[in-house]
Amino acid sequence: MSNLREYLDKNPQQAKRLLGMEYEQLIELIQAAELLEQEKRQDFYQSY
Repeated sequence: MSNLREYLDKNPQQAKRLLGMEYEQLIELIQAAELLEQEKRQDFYQSY
């Protein structure tokens, strides 16, 4: 986990100031990116 993520987990009210989005939006974006990465990995390994 990055230092920024650790900071925002402890100080979620700062997300809007630092990133221009609410903390909840950030978490949703991270979850969507993780899901997409997982799907891409599955597709990659299934092609072999």
